[in-house]
Formats: sequence, structure tokens, C-alpha cells
Amino acid sequence: DVCSSDLGPIIVAVLVGAIAYWGPEIYIIRLRSKRRAAFSEQLVDGLVLMANGLRSGFTLQQAIDMLIEEMPAPISQEFELVRREFRVGVDIDVCLRNCVNRTKDEDLDLVVTAIQITRQLGGNIAEVFDRIVAMVRERKILKGKADALTSEGKMQAMVVGLLPYCFMFAMTKVN
Repeated sequence: DVCSSDLGPIIVAVLVGAIAYWGPEIYIIRLRSKRRAAFSEQLVDGLVLMANGLRSGFTLQQAIDMLIEEMPAPISQEFELVRREFRVGVDIDVCLRNCVNRTKDEDLDLVVTAIQITRQLGGNIAEVFDRIVAMVRERKILKGKADALTSEGKMQAMVVGLLPYCFMFAMTKVN
């Protein structure tokens, strides 16, 4: 009994130390994932806005400026960084590639690759944006359906995985 009272403060100190050490990192990871999810959700609307701007005669830089002015954060903040890099003298393709590296968004990677190819070979960027928007929307719909179909299996796996521990807990209480 004396030994257990001596271990209480040590256990609490270890738990508090672990929370203090890993807590901020876990919090930053959560914030980063929420920001990436918000960026991904805004990307389709941003691409539609840019495509409309390009159709109305804007250049790519002007369409990016319009996106910065019209869209909320985080997409406007990321493209503001693109605009700043471009104004310093960095090539627009490199600026966009840096944005992909910062956001780690697969759809933006596809968009930037399409922009680079269209700028090199020629073509209508607005049409390319329209096709990418349609593809991204379809992909999100399919992902939602797949998540809905797999959620039941995940729940069953969790119940089956926890069953032995619950059974062991019940048996120790019965004894």
C-alpha cells in the first residue's frame, strides 16, 4: 500500500510530461490536416473561378489575382504566396510547383501539371480546368461512396477486435 502511494505522483508526472511533449505536435498535425482538407474543398470552386476569368480574357496571373481577392483562406493565402514568388521573379511554373509541395494536394498537382503542359504546348487552359473540375467532383463522389461502404466493415472489425478484451474484463468482474 505504501508502494502504490509512492507511484501515484510518478505516474501523473510521466503522463503530464508525455502530454506536454507530444501534445503540441499532435495539435499542429491536426491543424495542418484541417487546413489541407479545407484547401481541398475550396480547390474546385477556385478552379471554376479561374476558368471563368480565363474565359473572360484574363491572363493566368490575373486569374490568380482574382482567386486571391474572391476566395477565403486557406486557398487565397496559398495563392497569395504564389503571387508573391512570381512578383519577386520566380517563374510561374516553379511558383505553382512550390504551392503543390506546400499543400501536398493531389488535385492541385494535377492542375499544375495540366497548366505546365498547356503553357508549353498551347491550348485552352479554361477547358482544361473544366475537365479537371468535373474529374475532381466525380472522384470526391466516388470517395464518399467508398467511405460509406467501408464504414460498416470498419465498425465490425472494431467490435470483433474489442470483443476479447470486453470478455476478459467481464470474466475478471464475475470471478
